[in-house]
Amino acid sequence: KVEKYSMKPVAKVVEERLGRPVTLLNDVVGPEVEAACANPALGSVILLENSRYYIEEEGKAKDADGNKIKADPAKVTEFRASIAKLADVYCSDAFGTAHRAHSSMVGEGFPVKCSGFLM
Repeated sequence: KVEKYSMKPVAKVVEERLGRPVTLLNDVVGPEVEAACANPALGSVILLENSRYYIEEEGKAKDADGNKIKADPAKVTEFRASIAKLADVYCSDAFGTAHRAHSSMVGEGFPVKCSGFLM
């Protein structure tokens, strides 16, 4: 993880704007994140850490030597399945990234999908 890409500053601003606590999780997928999102208190706000840390997000990356590598399709499926366990509805309001086929953008595995006002 690269600290400069962390969602910590975003969590602080969202908390200030909403006037309520924001829980920033240290990850995007996995059992701990799934458990934290499984039955949140009414009105709670949960923010996930940056998904850019995972090769499964974009499907490709560079290794330590700068060589291009691709994500294992089975791991991408697993990654997307974990994201889909976090909510009942997928709403995309990220106009600037809507054209990307990144795991967090496609809404795979959600029975209900919608677009926000920016879309």
